[in-house]
Amino acid sequence: MRSSWGVEALHRATGLPVIADFYTRLYPAAAVTVQSQPLYDAEHTLAVSLDATAAVVSRLTLHRDRAGRAAAGLLLATDVADYLVSRGMPFRQAHEVVGAMVRRLLQEKREFESLSLQEWRQASELFGEDVKDRVTAAASVRMRKTPQSTHPDAVAAALADTRAWLLAPGRAV
Repeated sequence: MRSSWGVEALHRATGLPVIADFYTRLYPAAAVTVQSQPLYDAEHTLAVSLDATAAVVSRLTLHRDRAGRAAAGLLLATDVADYLVSRGMPFRQAHEVVGAMVRRLLQEKREFESLSLQEWRQASELFGEDVKDRVTAAASVRMRKTPQSTHPDAVAAALADTRAWLLAPGRAV
């Protein structure tokens, strides 16, 4: 990764051109070089950080089974609450129900996936037969549908946008 990419990434991520433009209008041109040192330092830090990140990420291996297990368990408590809310329960009540479930599961050293349908329904009659399919890491990812979310379509769009930016005419690779 080249450090000029760091400058571009900083600009894209923080709106630095707007800040720099405001800064140059606020201070005389002679003062800009001395006073803008923090901006240059930030660019240098970002460039070095991006180089380090590229070195680490290029050597990563994704173990899908391990990642799936790590994303499951009690981390899905919000999804359980969302499930109840989608069935008509007010969020405050759903939060209380799920909190009690989490406390019990922690005490028993268990996770949501270990619950039988009867145990789900002991917590709330709103839990249906689909609860085991709806409270999984994969289902959690699919349920997040905002543009910056983990939904597969959002991730694909972000990757396409990044690839287009990297392959834009005039960009040195």
